[in-house]
Amino acid sequence: MSVLDFTNVKPNKNPDHTGFREIVIKNKHFRIVEYEEKASHPDWCSDGHIGFVLEGEIMYELEKGDIHVQAGKGFFLPPGVKHRGHNVFAGITRFFLIDE
Repeated sequence: MSVLDFTNVKPNKNPDHTGFREIVIKNKHFRIVEYEEKASHPDWCSDGHIGFVLEGEIMYELEKGDIHVQAGKGFFLPPGVKHRGHNVFAGITRFFLIDE
């Protein structure tokens, strides 16, 4: 069993106004992700993700439509589905993400 303590993990800041804190255990990546207000991730991703929105809202642009996830709700993006995230809402969006 492991406790994921993000309090002492240095944040990684990206030029696109997104960032994350990450803990890796046995090839699983656990992240607290933050998107500043109006931030967008410009690159397409096709990795699979399981997430839970802690604060704010995230909109994922998909090749075939979009999904909008509000605080208190989770999401699953299967591997191979191209997507990129956007915070098109007021304030910071923060979510917990698990990747392999």
